Amino acid sequence: MQHGLSMLFLLNRSPYLEEITCELLAAIRDENSHMRQVYGRIEKGLEQLKILSPPIRQARLADKAFESGGVGQEWFDWCLAWYERAVDLTPSIRRKYTNHLLAVGRWLAEHAKEVRTPEHWTEDLALHFRSDLCSWTMGQYVNEHGRKVLSTKGKLTMPLKAQGITNYLTAARRFFLDLTKRDHAPGGTPARKIHLDFQPREVFVPPRYVRQAIDRAEPRDIDLRVWARLAIAAATLSHDDLPQGAVYPLSFYRALALVWVTSARRPNEITRLRLDCLREDWNPDMLDEDQQPVVRLLAPGPRKRGQDEEKISKIFYLHIPSGKNRGAFWIWVPDYTAEAINAWKAERPQTQKQLFDWKDHEYIDYLFCCRDKRIGPKFLNRSLIPALCAKAGVDLADARGRITGHRGRSTRLTLLRRSGVSLHDQALRAAAALPPASDHS
Repeated sequence: MQHGLSMLFLLNRSPYLEEITCELLAAIRDENSHMRQVYGRIEKGLEQLKILSPPIRQARLADKAFESGGVGQEWFDWCLAWYERAVDLTPSIRRKYTNHLLAVGRWLAEHAKEVRTPEHWTEDLALHFRSDLCSWTMGQYVNEHGRKVLSTKGKLTMPLKAQGITNYLTAARRFFLDLTKRDHAPGGTPARKIHLDFQPREVFVPPRYVRQAIDRAEPRDIDLRVWARLAIAAATLSHDDLPQGAVYPLSFYRALALVWVTSARRPNEITRLRLDCLREDWNPDMLDEDQQPVVRLLAPGPRKRGQDEEKISKIFYLHIPSGKNRGAFWIWVPDYTAEAINAWKAERPQTQKQLFDWKDHEYIDYLFCCRDKRIGPKFLNRSLIPALCAKAGVDLADARGRITGHRGRSTRLTLLRRSGVSLHDQALRAAAALPPASDHS
């Protein structure tokens, strides 16, 4: 490190860190391969000192994935225009979706040459595409690079699997929905929205037998009796239930566990929660998962039950960071989850440095962070869930496989769909079913 800094100062003719540039670091890193790791650490340090800006992760298509062979120019321009604006998706998902859309363009060139832009799509064409998609082979409409890759794996002529069909329909659904909601400027033309005579949400859905095939191949839901025991275990965790050699306090585990069992969020979204993610007051600018304003909930007063007053659970709002398929949004969580979060925030070390969030491209204070290190998505599966299973007296694996963070999310969402209730109602029912965490300190 001393050698690296000295070399930078000499080459820059200045002893000041503030005058080191990204260009200088890049040049010396390319010239001195055995010191590349050291200069990478120096660059990270300068970023954390706010001397250098964090590098922007450009979600660019690789040259091979950028091939437009067999795709009409107008359709290709629309795909690129969408790609440039779909910034709420991760770079890998944007590339994946764009590849699927280019394959759709090759299908168009073969089956509907007169349709050159998304504006020309009709419901009949969309239904025809969905029907024909179910008979595709894996390499039927991919680009030349994709055909070579599939050929080496012996998958070029294999039928498209249920998950592949679902992925194509998901990409098409997102593509057409975005084009109807926001202005896009394909090929340098004036920006505009498109108008369709059908609803992409209703048309581009997998057929029932495809959904059933996915359910058979990937059964996720946890048995409801097991899930109920896990939920109660999350609310009643004690010091004796923590993993042997646990480095985090009880309030940390309890907050993380209750967020997992009540929020139905992905592990990556939970571990990326920010320190200021919780609020009780409503704001008209708060949006839900569908980018619609969150309904304002007014807490009712206490109800009288005999001579005692029955406590009415409050609803809090939790800010979920941008994730796999959408930007940041708000959800409801019950009061006992909010109390657990606030208990952890009160015990959380206050003098921690901000850490870089690669997705939102900024330094932030993570909620689940201790001693300048935040937990990773695997922490739930490897530490938290085994502790909950031990507390609940259930096996870590069942007939459907190991209990994981994603299976918990799926179980919670299934309960929500079966009940036919909103997340608000789900939170209220959970609040009534589980005791507040503060009662078990």
